[in-house]
Amino acid sequence: MKLTKYNEKLSFLNLGVQDDFLDIRAAGSVEPDENYKSGDIPLGYTLIEFILDGMAKVISGREICEPVRGDLLIIRPGDESVDYECDPKHPQRKLWMQIRGRFCDSMTELYRIKNALSLISAPECCPIMERIVGFVSEFGIRENKLCHMLLDLFDTAFAGKRSEPEPPLSEQIRSVLDRHLEKPVKISDIAAYFCRSPRHIERVFEEAFGLTIHRYLLDRRFAAACRELRGTDELIYVIAGRFQLGSPGFFAKEFRKRFCMTPNEYRRRFRNGSQDISGDISLETIYDYVPFVMPE
Repeated sequence: MKLTKYNEKLSFLNLGVQDDFLDIRAAGSVEPDENYKSGDIPLGYTLIEFILDGMAKVISGREICEPVRGDLLIIRPGDESVDYECDPKHPQRKLWMQIRGRFCDSMTELYRIKNALSLISAPECCPIMERIVGFVSEFGIRENKLCHMLLDLFDTAFAGKRSEPEPPLSEQIRSVLDRHLEKPVKISDIAAYFCRSPRHIERVFEEAFGLTIHRYLLDRRFAAACRELRGTDELIYVIAGRFQLGSPGFFAKEFRKRFCMTPNEYRRRFRNGSQDISGDISLETIYDYVPFVMPE
């Protein structure tokens, strides 16, 4: 454990390979120090702090908050610098960590964390934050265990603060898939996100929608590619790459299987609202190709 000049105990530091799914850069604690100044947050990282005691003012652009004992402070990455003003009469004690990756992004989306600064009164989060900092200090980044603890932290902090009931697991899975049409998706990542086994995730989704996750993603990605072909001049290989549809050859082959025409032919026939549907091609399956809708 390293002790900085500001009475900050750095109990974990990771300067090695960064994991795109879950990466914790650093974690530790701060003891009371009237001269304390927070350091820079690494680019792309979210800072999470739990205030054990004391007072301070945090400023990011036009957003200002004053965290006190029992508050959980979440500072998201952004263009604005973050300034920390310690109350010299009541310097803070706190636990903190810097986190990034797809899991962190999913948490901020799931709990609708949109502001640069989010301050939640959540004294019940104290033991959870202590466990997380203690765990990474002893064992480092172990995704499966940390995902459970981080989900517990966010769920505890935001319990009762969401105005609408949580949708079924199948709908949550579909929402995650819809947000990742342009990114590689692994069922193991989805399973870790929801703290379920990959087999359980696949079974729940297939029972609800009648098709596999792989098939759903493929259908949605081709739907998105069709919209791009109709409405933009983007090169076909760029469209295929953006939506994870493989090489230009694979994309063209699969496209012809689905629509009985090449991507270029499709673009010519349905460009910018054109509805040239001569022949035996169905308008419903070609021009009006829409995302999958859950059956009644």
